[in-house]
Amino acid sequence: MKQKSKWAFVLLSVMLSTNLWGANHTGTFKKITSVDDLTTGYYVVTASSNASSNAGYALGSTVNSDKRATGVSVTISKNAILDPATTIVYYITKNTSGYSFKNESTGKYLYQASTTSGKGMGFKDGEVNFTLAGYNSSSPQGFRFTLDGSFNNYFKYNASSKWFANYANDYSTSMTPVDLYKLASEKTDVYLNTKSA
Repeated sequence: MKQKSKWAFVLLSVMLSTNLWGANHTGTFKKITSVDDLTTGYYVVTASSNASSNAGYALGSTVNSDKRATGVSVTISKNAILDPATTIVYYITKNTSGYSFKNESTGKYLYQASTTSGKGMGFKDGEVNFTLAGYNSSSPQGFRFTLDGSFNNYFKYNASSKWFANYANDYSTSMTPVDLYKLASEKTDVYLNTKSA
């Protein structure tokens, strides 16, 4: 019986490593408020919850024709998000060049497609890094990412339009930094990958 279990584990490992199967990383995502807690892992990126009108919108996996990333409605309860759709889950990688955001559903990386304020977001193949400018502890609270490395353009949520874009102006309750919810308790669903080449 132990031998069968061993070979079953080996077979599953091979299928995952060869993309014959995939895994949806779901579970409980808890809000973090410290740069030290921002390590490589799975996250949901949302509007700052510091302003009540912003609560409940997460970064989606698509952009509109004006290069603004969609805001997707999400339920946040007691600083946690439970079993979000993979379209709003991002694998954030911390490295020596900054932080990259890879969408769990599409496998594409978030990047700055334009320097035009109020637009500028896109998704593409290949890792793209953002620079962390820090965590804003005063209102509006949240993580501040600069898109071009020059600290002129920041990744923000537009509360009135309910989208995420590149903005050059200062933060406010209507133009906020982002909250990050990190996967704390994982429930992995394995599925057949029909998109595998």
